[in-house]
Order: sequence, then C-alpha cells, then structure tokens
Amino acid sequence: MRVVRHPDGHSFLQAARPWLLRAEAENNLILGNTPATSASSQGAAGPYLACVYADSDLVACAMRTPPSARRHKLVVTRLPPEAVVPLVDDAVTFDAALSGVFGPEPSVRAFADAWSKRTGQRAAMGGRQRIYQIERLSAMPSPPAGTFRPARATDVDLVARWVAAFSAEALPSEPVDPAEVAASRIAQGMLFLWEDPEPVAMAAWAGKTPNGVRVNLVYTPPRWRRRGYASACVSELTRRLLEGGNRFCFLFTDPANPTSNSIYQRLGYRPVSDTAEYEFAR
Repeated sequence: MRVVRHPDGHSFLQAARPWLLRAEAENNLILGNTPATSASSQGAAGPYLACVYADSDLVACAMRTPPSARRHKLVVTRLPPEAVVPLVDDAVTFDAALSGVFGPEPSVRAFADAWSKRTGQRAAMGGRQRIYQIERLSAMPSPPAGTFRPARATDVDLVARWVAAFSAEALPSEPVDPAEVAASRIAQGMLFLWEDPEPVAMAAWAGKTPNGVRVNLVYTPPRWRRRGYASACVSELTRRLLEGGNRFCFLFTDPANPTSNSIYQRLGYRPVSDTAEYEFAR
C-alpha cells in the first residue's frame, strides 16, 4: 500500500473522481467540498488530500479542508482493512493532532482504533448518521397549509437563530458561525422557507457533486413541529433540485430518530450507508 498526497483539489479530483463516483452519495462530502481547497497554505493549515493505492489500483481516499483545519475532522472513504494503517501513518505525519475522523462504518471505526494505537489519543464516538438518496420524489398525501419561498436578506436574523438551534441539536461538535452561514446561503439562493403565514420551517442545499446535491439545514422550531412543515419544505426543495438538472439528492439523518427517517422515506429517500464520527482526545 502507498499513500499519495495531492497539493490541491484539482489534482486530487483528477486522480480520485472516477473512483469516488462509484459511490457518489456515500462520498458526497469529499466530492462536494474538495473543489474549494487550494494549495495556498502548506502544512497542517492547508488541505489534506490523499489517495491510497494497492499497486496501481486506487482503493481509498481521505480529505481534510481548511480553514481552521484543526477543528475539522478528517473525512475518509470506505477503507479496505490493509489500507487503514498506511493511511493513519501518513495522516499522523501531516497533523498528529487531528480533532477526529468521519466516514462510513466499519471503516471509520477501524481508522479511529488504529489512530488511537498510533498516537495514544483516545477515540470517542461523536455520533452516527445515515445517508439517504432520492432519484424520484413521492407526492405527499396530505401536504400542510403554507407556501415555499427562497429566504430573503430580511430573513437573515431569523435564519441565523434557526441555524444556531439546528447546529446545537444536530451537530453540536461542528464549528459553525450561524450569522455567516445564514448570510452566505441566502445570498447564494441556497436556503428556503415554508410559511404559514409566517416562516415555520427551513431547508437548504449545499455540496454539489457531479450528479447530485445535498439537502441540509432542515429545521422546524419546536412550537411548529409535527405539522408536516419540514416534510413539505424538503419535498418542494427536492423537487426543484431534481427538476433543475440533478440526477439525485442526498441527505444525512440521525438513525436514532425514527421520525425524521420515516419522513424522508415517505418522500422517496432510500438509505445508502451508515456513517459515524469519532473525536480524538488531545
């Protein structure tokens, strides 16, 4: 096994894109986030973009993106068992103080265990997620009242509060600037609201891959829940994304939340794989 690092997203994707596209939804974070990386920063402050080869065959990839890279987890693809230790050995020479690792099970657990043995840092489970994919939307049998619209600049304060609440519930370990996320997504036309008649739910998209796009930031304030607003918002956003030229959409859910999982499956989303994140104690 040999590990080859790439200095920027362009050279990395030239080597890895065909292999990553074999499981596009599962590898959506690497495919969707890599184009933004550059070689402008070196060392632990820059991107880590690695391909693992068995002879001449690509068998695995890993990525960590700046800025504030030390706060970002390493993202790994599915790893053959024999690729785990070589990847750990290479990653530790890049940055021996990784904050954690994210990827499909059971590969991510194998990486976390090997990292702990190599560095002495304890690996603690940070959470599990399930990736879903949809190619054809199922109609909602009883949609709620209300309308779907793009968020506007005047919504930025409301959206920032909702992003903060969403992050606290769903991604408590991830570094997030709610105001920046709200302003950026609204300015780029990537965030949408469901109104009845005031805003009652939101959903957004991000992480465009060659054939798909990720739905995220699905949130309903507690007082508006269990009325179908989030389902309607996600349904309409998914419809627009599919009709806009994407072959499929994908999203992440908490597998321990039966409500959200059943909602997405009723819309036509189907499970692809289970993922997990592990955090490394300093």
